[in-house]
Amino acid sequence: MSLLQKDTKKVIAGLELLAGFLALYLLGKMHSLCGTFFFVDNDAAPSRVISMNSSVLSHRKMLKSPRKFAATNFTFTWIARVPSCSNPADEPSRMKTENLTQRGFSSLDIPWNVVEDLMSEHV
Repeated sequence: MSLLQKDTKKVIAGLELLAGFLALYLLGKMHSLCGTFFFVDNDAAPSRVISMNSSVLSHRKMLKSPRKFAATNFTFTWIARVPSCSNPADEPSRMKTENLTQRGFSSLDIPWNVVEDLMSEHV
């Protein structure tokens, strides 16, 4: 959290971007030539992902990943602002995973060392 709040007190957009970065990092190792969907329920995050830019340094660092991923894996990305009740990631973000695991989804371990490396890079 301290890495996300280093440049801004508004942490929600950073957490949304972090989730997107982690999803692309983890799934990018398994898939290419595919579509990616970002469902976010924060107003600031979609505009940052669409423009691939932010005035917040920690956000710019995370946005490097989707740019690189899209360029090297030939993917297209759709970004949608959805209300929390329609966001498939809302329950897992609140540590509620039963509904998804019952439908066959599984969780992946978060590579925190990769996050630390990303956040320590210069942009």
